[in-house]
Amino acid sequence: MSQTQVFLDAIINNLPMMVTVVDANTQKFVLANKATEKVFGTPSAIIGKTLHDLLPRERADEFALRDQAVIKSGKAVTFECEYETETKLSLFATLIPLFDEKQNPQYLLSIYEDVTEKRKAENDIIYLAHHDCLTGIGNRATFYANLKESFSYYQHGGIFALVYLDLDDFKSINDTLGHPVGDLVLVSVAERLRKIIREPHHIARLGGDEFAIIFNGVPSVDALHAAIDRIVSAIAAPIETCGSQVITTASIGVAIGPDDASDPDALLRNADIALYCAKKEGGNTQRYFDVQMLKDFNARHALENDLRHALENNELKLYYQPLVGLSDGRVNGFEALMRWDSPTRGLVSPADFIPLAEETGLIRSIGAWALKRACLDAADWPEDVGVSVNISACQFRDQSILLDVAAALGVSNLRPSRLELEITESVMLYNTEDTIAILEKLRHIGVKIAMDDFGTGYSSLAYLTKFAFDKVKIDRAFVKGVAENPDCLAIIRAITGLCESLNIPTTAEGVETEDQLQWLRAERCDSVQGYLLGRPKPLEAVEKILACDGKREAVA
Repeated sequence: MSQTQVFLDAIINNLPMMVTVVDANTQKFVLANKATEKVFGTPSAIIGKTLHDLLPRERADEFALRDQAVIKSGKAVTFECEYETETKLSLFATLIPLFDEKQNPQYLLSIYEDVTEKRKAENDIIYLAHHDCLTGIGNRATFYANLKESFSYYQHGGIFALVYLDLDDFKSINDTLGHPVGDLVLVSVAERLRKIIREPHHIARLGGDEFAIIFNGVPSVDALHAAIDRIVSAIAAPIETCGSQVITTASIGVAIGPDDASDPDALLRNADIALYCAKKEGGNTQRYFDVQMLKDFNARHALENDLRHALENNELKLYYQPLVGLSDGRVNGFEALMRWDSPTRGLVSPADFIPLAEETGLIRSIGAWALKRACLDAADWPEDVGVSVNISACQFRDQSILLDVAAALGVSNLRPSRLELEITESVMLYNTEDTIAILEKLRHIGVKIAMDDFGTGYSSLAYLTKFAFDKVKIDRAFVKGVAENPDCLAIIRAITGLCESLNIPTTAEGVETEDQLQWLRAERCDSVQGYLLGRPKPLEAVEKILACDGKREAVA
């Protein structure tokens, strides 16, 4: 064998694609490289054989007819085909007819490139583009395409339903049990939905713990109710995780198409609004969209936009309500209460904008402003007069309260012991150990901590054993009924007695009558606040009260 032949054989046998040459007349292989072993066997077993010698008859006939057609056409062709050996191969083929000097067909050169992995990768990309990578169900893109298709199909008759589903308190599963358990819960929920929801309906995971379902061709509202009830039951069943069980519930929002909206985006928004209403009611419930929901949503959105500008436009104010000591009748402090004087809305109730600020996260910046403003105002008061500021649970979740308090004290030079932070039981409910650690740091700074609305929660007494509060504030609900309701009096007596034994001062809120005041004095309450003692007033009124030496007569 010549050096040239050896050289050419080495090149051909090292090519990654399969190369064969077939005699155009005898249909026998005259050349095959090493790569052809994937399909035909070793080159030595191929040379001198025909396709019928190497392949099953039907497959050989198919290949032979194709080869003859290419030779007859006299033109090179390319195509993609699949070939099954031990595995299925995807092959990109190039067939080139070769002719002698008289233009008679002489050989057929075939080059097969194995594109199996390439096609698999492409298919994986296509799959991931349309499916959720964790659960395997449809993703947001596929869901939206299905929704547009349903909207188009039912535009002129029939109805379909869009269902938004959000797992209740899923964050606590991730936080307490870990993200692997959270992922297992999501996969389990998706699998349960997959078993219930079949064609022509669709399910998808939109992200996080939010799922969506499209029910096509809903026969009746009752049938839709029944289908959703099955979903609720399936989700509520315990999920086994590493030897323990996780039980979860779902909030569900439903919009009916095309009746509830004129386009897919509006239907999505309306289902989301219904879901928001379900979650606002405490979760584990279902809400169907109605027009009033949209009106309320738009009003809330407008209020949120105005609130975002309220702080920068200097529309928020602090009013101060006096706290009067029962032993001497003197004002010993003021509770800072936020007010919003909107140029377009007038005076907005805190009951309307504080919950919204907490939901949107605006409470962090608003709360930081309130702390700083209260400390700056109180810095000019007598040293024996303190200021109380209400703190939201949201301010504890990212530990921003520590920085906010330090900044407020630093800019005002207020003695830390004159600042009292009022927290409710909701602060303690979230991650109690971390919250108590933050409270201890605040205590170390020298700030006082008061338990507000005491007696209204489930665990108020338990929290007194976990943290030494500087004050307990008796909820106004008990004060209101102290003169007429023996139970209210018994509760107040129990609270004051308990706090006295623990050496914790008490303040009663919501005192509006002299009778209530006398009862509280008799029960040894330390201080009181309420409309009888003074309504919340702007800073100028506080200065007038203090100028009169803080006597109760000057307050009212």
